[in-house]
Amino acid sequence: HRYKGHQLSMLHRAGLRVPETLISNDGDEVLRFYEQHHGQIIYKPVRGGAHTSKVTEEDLTESRLAELSEAPVQFQEFIPGDDIRVYLVGDELFAAEILTEVLDFRRDRNARINPIDLPSAVARDCLTLGKTLGLVFSGIDIRRTPAGEYVFLEGNPSPMFSYFEKVTGYPISDRLVDLLLL
Repeated sequence: HRYKGHQLSMLHRAGLRVPETLISNDGDEVLRFYEQHHGQIIYKPVRGGAHTSKVTEEDLTESRLAELSEAPVQFQEFIPGDDIRVYLVGDELFAAEILTEVLDFRRDRNARINPIDLPSAVARDCLTLGKTLGLVFSGIDIRRTPAGEYVFLEGNPSPMFSYFEKVTGYPISDRLVDLLLL
């Protein structure tokens, strides 16, 4: 989690589509990034631990931007679409779409999680993500845009999965045990 910016750079170099990202504690840079994306950006902590939020006009006040001097924040272009979570366990993939009206699905206790089959090119990209980041177990977050483009948001090296497993019936725990016993 400490290296999300570096991780996104690696994924981009590997040919995966990732959101344009700015990690900064400089208010002027943030304002330029906001204008460059016509006000359609989100922010989240660099190390995780808090929810993703959309940047609003209130976030761009002088006093609020001054708070950035305390610690950098990760800003990204807003990617519209549906959330997809993929668990990579060894060379197996377990994917589901997460249907919600909330920007960060973790805030929606009523989000619907439906198992899906990934297009073969996206499945290959998920395996590429694991190899690129050196992960044999990962929670991969993807956004599928209304135009059908798949944008990789991150490869989480220590994802929670028990609820996802319960809802989908995927054997993630069993596969993880198998992987650990190799």
